[in-house]
Amino acid sequence: MGERREMKVAHEAQKDPNKKINVEGKSELDAVMSLRTAEAVANRALEACKSEKSALLLSFWRITKRYGVVAKRLTTQFYEKLWTPEYKSEESWIAKSELISYVSSSFYASRIPLLVLDL
Repeated sequence: MGERREMKVAHEAQKDPNKKINVEGKSELDAVMSLRTAEAVANRALEACKSEKSALLLSFWRITKRYGVVAKRLTTQFYEKLWTPEYKSEESWIAKSELISYVSSSFYASRIPLLVLDL
């Protein structure tokens, strides 16, 4: 039930990022703390993982990408981490391919310059 509410907040934020989102029981502090918690859990999971770290990081990136502008900082952080020497692998290219596919199929693709996306 909690994830459904989080997705509702993310969906509303996509409509108008400048608008304050009023969802029962949610505040900006809740969102910030939830993302900080998610970041801490992801970092601990990556430290504990013996193998397939890049695959785990790709999964984290995909999950945060679903939340759009709400989790933009964390999504960007995971994507950039995929390209560091420690994590650069096939999963890095998969993420890049998914990002390009998403942008090119987006209704707004013609309005978003590729330079902004740092591809």
